[in-house]
Amino acid sequence: MIKLKYKELNINGRVIRYAKYRKNRNIKLSINNEGLIKVTCPHYVSERDIIDFVVSREEWIKESLIKIEKSTNQSSYRELTRLEKKYLYNKILTLVNKYEILMNTNVTHITIRNMKTLWGSCSFKTHRLHFSTKLFFTNDDFIEYVVVHEMAHIFVPNHSKDFYDIVKRYIPNYKV
Repeated sequence: MIKLKYKELNINGRVIRYAKYRKNRNIKLSINNEGLIKVTCPHYVSERDIIDFVVSREEWIKESLIKIEKSTNQSSYRELTRLEKKYLYNKILTLVNKYEILMNTNVTHITIRNMKTLWGSCSFKTHRLHFSTKLFFTNDDFIEYVVVHEMAHIFVPNHSKDFYDIVKRYIPNYKV
């Protein structure tokens, strides 16, 4: 792997790190999880072209930094105690039992675990459900929606119209 030598530019109050690389054919802009903005470009691109490129992508940069900030805030949830995890598990188990009857299906296994980006997941083939510990910090209506959402994946593995028709059948105002 090639180690690039980055230089810095200050554009609209933001520090932009850039590196020129002879094998690059295009200017590329990226933002990492810490909000560090990087540009890689072909060796012949001028600093003026880099500045123009970054300024033209200002809206995308703002949106991306907002998303990163939100995801960072979500990941700042604390670890649950064993008792809190058990409480969440029992709350989810009660909802799963209720919707197993209503949906005429069965769930083979339920786990509660730390998940960075998901509220829950479902294994379509094995009917296993996994839920995020972050649900502990949300309200009961949201937990119920996540349970129904994941159980709907037992019938439809994607997020198609058919999938949302199933969700809507059990939670009519699911968009709220």
